[in-house]
Amino acid sequence: MREPSPGLDSIAVEASSPDRQIRARFAGAGDVEVRFAHGAYRRYTERDLGHQLAGLATLLWTGHRQEYLRRVGAASGTPAHRVSPRGKRADFRNALADVAVEGVSPDRSTTVRSVGLLRWEVVVSDGTVRRLAEQEFVAGLLAAVSATLAAYFAAAHRLKDEIFDLRLHEAYADSRWR
Repeated sequence: MREPSPGLDSIAVEASSPDRQIRARFAGAGDVEVRFAHGAYRRYTERDLGHQLAGLATLLWTGHRQEYLRRVGAASGTPAHRVSPRGKRADFRNALADVAVEGVSPDRSTTVRSVGLLRWEVVVSDGTVRRLAEQEFVAGLLAAVSATLAAYFAAAHRLKDEIFDLRLHEAYADSRWR
């Protein structure tokens, strides 16, 4: 009999920036929401805004990862933090931690970088806060975050294929011509 799903697709976490002026929500399907406290957006310098968003991304992803491990542990009966992967699983996890990715907003005003989705950097171009309304900035930021996550998951897919020798790229290439 199949084990019940630990509900990994339904994970949703919320976090606040280090200064508590920005809140975000991340759901397992890659759905991200960002909102500023009233008037907070215009009070930031671009450098400070990037710093707060990077801290927020770290908190958000860490919270998501902790909830993921909690649910996997609950479903398996073994706390996931006590399981140390070995062999190819360890190689895969270590390789994921080194995946460097980047996403850029369509107007190129915001760049989001991450290494392993553990370390984050957000660079907001000079003049962006003055030039863009809050909604426009958030839309661009979310596009950059989406591109960053897409790049990470594409890299994870390639690594999984490579490390576990799944030959997915061969199956895809073969299926395109049939």
